[in-house]
Amino acid sequence: MPTTPINSKCRELGCNHRRLWPSTLCVVHGGRTEAARANLKFYKSKAWQDRRAIELSRQPLCVACLTQGRVRMGGSIDHIFPHWRDEKRFLRNLFQNLCAACHQHKTREEMQGRYHDYARGAVYRETDYAQKIGSACE
Repeated sequence: MPTTPINSKCRELGCNHRRLWPSTLCVVHGGRTEAARANLKFYKSKAWQDRRAIELSRQPLCVACLTQGRVRMGGSIDHIFPHWRDEKRFLRNLFQNLCAACHQHKTREEMQGRYHDYARGAVYRETDYAQKIGSACE
């Protein structure tokens, strides 16, 4: 029986690097990195799917947009404190629902060490994690 040839090269014209599964691109052209693939195991877990459904039902609208007087559906459940592929931090965190644009903006802010909690009107630092998570779980 004939088989389909497997294309393992990047789809970018003239590039001979190996593509990263499930992307059709290599690392140079924006394919998924190993770190991004490691994140997938957390996001595909039953625990995360359950947690995401709970958060979406609690607040279906983008909380960042609401603070600016806009009404927009969310869809990206954001970890207020980055989890850095740590399973405990992944599920034991503060969460907020953001639209795609607000989520991208917040992610850029995280690169400078500022973690926005739009619902509470707060900006946290990494040193706030233990205090905030401890008080949220009590």
